[in-house]
Amino acid sequence: MARIVFDQFHTYDQITTMLEQWTKDFPHLCRLSSAGLSPQGREQWVLELTNYASGEAAEKPAYFINGNTHAGEVSGCAACLYTIQELLLGYGSDPLCTHVLDTRTVYIMPRITMDGSEYYLTTPHSVRSAARPYPDEEQADGLYPEDVNGDGHILQMRWRDPHGEWKVSERDPRIMVKRLPDDFGGEYYRLFPEGMIKNYDGVQVKVARPQFGLDFNRNFAANWAPEHRQPGAGAYPFSEPETKNVADFMLKHKNIGGTLAYHTAVGVFLRPFEHLSDDKMPEADLELYKTFGYMGKAETDFPLISIFQDLTWDQSKPTVGSFRDWAYAHLGIVALEIELWDLPKQAGLEHQSLKMIKQRTPRDEEDVQLKLLEWNDRELDGSGFINWHSFVHPQLGEVEIGGWNRKYVNQNPPTHMLEDEIRGSARYTIRHAASSPRLEIEKVNTVELAQNVHKVQLIVVNSGFLATNITAMALSNKTAKPVEVKLELGEGLSLSAGQARTELGHIPGFAKRQAEWVVSGKGRLDITVLSDKGGVVKTSLEL
Repeated sequence: MARIVFDQFHTYDQITTMLEQWTKDFPHLCRLSSAGLSPQGREQWVLELTNYASGEAAEKPAYFINGNTHAGEVSGCAACLYTIQELLLGYGSDPLCTHVLDTRTVYIMPRITMDGSEYYLTTPHSVRSAARPYPDEEQADGLYPEDVNGDGHILQMRWRDPHGEWKVSERDPRIMVKRLPDDFGGEYYRLFPEGMIKNYDGVQVKVARPQFGLDFNRNFAANWAPEHRQPGAGAYPFSEPETKNVADFMLKHKNIGGTLAYHTAVGVFLRPFEHLSDDKMPEADLELYKTFGYMGKAETDFPLISIFQDLTWDQSKPTVGSFRDWAYAHLGIVALEIELWDLPKQAGLEHQSLKMIKQRTPRDEEDVQLKLLEWNDRELDGSGFINWHSFVHPQLGEVEIGGWNRKYVNQNPPTHMLEDEIRGSARYTIRHAASSPRLEIEKVNTVELAQNVHKVQLIVVNSGFLATNITAMALSNKTAKPVEVKLELGEGLSLSAGQARTELGHIPGFAKRQAEWVVSGKGRLDITVLSDKGGVVKTSLEL
């Protein structure tokens, strides 16, 4: 039986092998499909999980999880794989996993940035989303990242210059601190990313704009804005195959009522809106988000925060085009993002708002770096920070190269800490999936009014926490279809009162509705109750 040990971050081929093996080991619980191809020809895999013996996947309420909207945030893919394994191995022994797979469908797309993450994992380079040129085809002049000393890392370079803006901390020689206005007579440095300089003039070192500037979380059709307003946005909403594949998948699967996207690294749950304050959100939806935030904090200890109110420094220019806001504002479902891995918290530092971080003094920054290095020395035996060492740069001459292993210490947890980091969030997503609306036929009563004439009464219950419309936003943007009951009259039956198709409206969580008909004759009566988000349930009776 296939089982992952979470002591590494997985490449595309490893993910593919594991997903295919799971479908062989658990054919009764999962099926693999592709949402589409990446530009480099990799499948954007989606694993569908449900107990097929208890009903078809498309006829059950569903929850959608994805990872790696950003290429380097590979902990999110690991969390998706962990969730799959938790559900499959927990079926039959874990009551929650068993309940979810018996009554719901879970769709998991472990990695959106198939090409970008492969580039991130197999080279020293980092990339935001896709390793393809954007917005310009040509690399701009200036310094661009490169592993110039061939050690497998792209770190920082410090270059001695009496007019430099940086100096070595007196408290720890690994730390670089800002030169004070009245500093003179000491040893000073210029500080740059490790790299090479295109068209170097021998004097000025300017850091070039990233050649791979696409940001998939700015390419969704939620208040999308063009490049000059929102860097990384792409040519138009869903211009990128990877984001279009996500949207197409969700639009084809109307049963999806909730979603979570995995990111790193802040240690928070993020909720809408990214461009509006909370007083612009329907009050009922805000309360829903707070409820799910409470559940999330219980499992992860991460707080729930608003992008606009808590993370937007300049609220006149908020970020736009995110998956989260698109799923909520356009589809009307509960959409969250989780930022895994909070390195400062690991080091004993209190969580700070963006405003507080922006207002740090140079001494504050030095204190933070000291705490981080103390943690590094204690927990990683110093390996998370590569000490400064001399190197003769082909263009700059004598430099020193060093700094944090940003990929696997700052952006993602060290692999020996990975499983502890993703366990709680996986449990949260399974709990969220269990909260979806779920229609059940509680009973069907028949009363004989006359010979071969019956009153038929149907009682339908929503046994889930969420209403069948999911959110007030779904009602506002008219994406929520009411619950409908459909009668199919067999030969020998006719409808004397009531409609063959009856709308029950939307059913709140844990609430009931009823419908009645008068049916004449003898024969088979089939009743189907349909809801996009609450599932499809059926029953039959002989009159």
